[in-house]
Amino acid sequence: MFKRKNLALTIGALLFAGVLWFAVWPFITGGRDMQAWCLAQRPGATLAEVRNSVQRQGYRITGPDKDGRALIHDPRSFGRFLCAAQFAGERLLSARYQGND
Repeated sequence: MFKRKNLALTIGALLFAGVLWFAVWPFITGGRDMQAWCLAQRPGATLAEVRNSVQRQGYRITGPDKDGRALIHDPRSFGRFLCAAQFAGERLLSARYQGND
């Protein structure tokens, strides 16, 4: 009976640690990852290419609006790390990291 209790406590501690890890991990690496992704975007890329890159990375894009501005964010960090993109028509003009580190 004592062994079963230890096993349950161990499994519970591991589950708790796992949940904590996956809840906190995006805040630890999210800024660095978003900044690297944002810097890797090259001017002249099409909107479709940027959208595909956003989707592959697991990010979300809002926009572009009528002025060509779009925000790319990591939903796992609740918008804490942002990349502001400026488009002219269907082409990327610039991408700038706006982290709230």
